[in-house]
Amino acid sequence: MKSKLFISIILIAILSTLAFRFSQKKPDTEEATVKKPTLVSTQTVSASYNFKKTATYPAIITSNQQVTLSATTSGTITQLNFDLGKNISQGQRLATIDLAGTISNFGESGLRDSRVRELESALEVADQNYRLAKKVYKNHENYTNKRLKEIAEAQLSSAKTALQGALDGQFVSAPISGTITQKFVSIGDSINSGQAIATISKLGKLEIQFFVDKEELPYLKVGDAVKVVENNNSVSAKISLVSPQADEKTKRFLIEATPADNQKLAIGSVVSVEFDINYSPQEQGNLILPLSSIIISQNETYIFIIKNGKAEKTNVEITKVFGEMAELKTTLNKEDQIIIDGSKLVKVGDEVALENK
Repeated sequence: MKSKLFISIILIAILSTLAFRFSQKKPDTEEATVKKPTLVSTQTVSASYNFKKTATYPAIITSNQQVTLSATTSGTITQLNFDLGKNISQGQRLATIDLAGTISNFGESGLRDSRVRELESALEVADQNYRLAKKVYKNHENYTNKRLKEIAEAQLSSAKTALQGALDGQFVSAPISGTITQKFVSIGDSINSGQAIATISKLGKLEIQFFVDKEELPYLKVGDAVKVVENNNSVSAKISLVSPQADEKTKRFLIEATPADNQKLAIGSVVSVEFDINYSPQEQGNLILPLSSIIISQNETYIFIIKNGKAEKTNVEITKVFGEMAELKTTLNKEDQIIIDGSKLVKVGDEVALENK
């Protein structure tokens, strides 16, 4: 009986000790679960009535005296004798376009194109006929033989012209001297008639060419200033052309600008163009905010503002989206602080701390 009492006392003592230790650690656990304020960046409503950003696009230095060389026949690029930025001379052969077809051997012109081979054969026959007619007329000078010689000579001339016309399409030569500022093809490419091969620019008034997105086109006009940047050096320029038609492939719009100083730029160089865009809302009182700061759910669209150090949700209506920005309607006060960075990290009622940059 005494032993059972003793064991009961020991068990009670152990349970009491465990309960005491657990009660002592509980405050520490509760303290550890206290959520720290979420760091966010904000801007006031009054600062959100417009938005300014610097846009950057790649550009190329060209000349106002330039030619875009295009193929006049279809085939495969088998030779290229130029590269981007290289100087070339007028008449220099730049590319060879061939079409093997079913013929594996090269013809007299160094091509396997079946049409060229046929024209070479036709020229050979015409040349033989002319030589024969000329010899016959020499031995027997009469009107009939003279007329046959003239016909054979005309056929020879026609055969030469036909072959040369075909070769002019197969062998692409430079129409002017200058610098290759754009290269559109590589060896092995299939090419169609009318497709661009290269752009040749010659010394003259320099132009900077670049393409912009549709959303930014309304903010650019002739006479606007842009900055041309190359290797940490910058040159000012003014827009001289804003194309109203988009490029078929890129769906971007061509912009040309004239630099103030030609001495610091070289034809064919690839540079960067920078310009500022000031976005203003279409409707007065609307705000312009980054899309990343707006929460779009199935049932509502809202942003977070800060009230008494906590995140508060306010519903908005998006009226326009352009690029990474959006115009929206809201009924906030000018002094309200909108959470810009960190809006996806907070919930209604969360404590927040400012980390404005």
